[in-house]
Amino acid sequence: MNTFGEFITEMKLSFDAVIGEKELLSALLSYMRGKEEESKAKIALLPLAINEEDAVRIAQDFLEYEKTTARELEKLEMTIKKFKEETERIERSVNERIIQLQGSFEREILKGKFSS
Repeated sequence: MNTFGEFITEMKLSFDAVIGEKELLSALLSYMRGKEEESKAKIALLPLAINEEDAVRIAQDFLEYEKTTARELEKLEMTIKKFKEETERIERSVNERIIQLQGSFEREILKGKFSS
């Protein structure tokens, strides 16, 4: 499954989190190091002077990248929305189960008190 394979541009994001699982942390670090090397390989120097034709092409490329970034941002926002919805659904389910278990435990405790 290649869910995010269609994303073309790279974005830098930061978030506050603690990763406690050693394998996951190692995998993330390996991935980031690989991306770092990949991005170093993509660095290109711009010429000090460019002609009008090249300037127009560069501007068009930039506008295309901007459109692509906007589309990808839209997809990420939709993904975030779906993650939030799913998280809320799971939280409701867990809370319902907790209430069921509390009721069950309370009945067992009362049953135990009256049978003593």
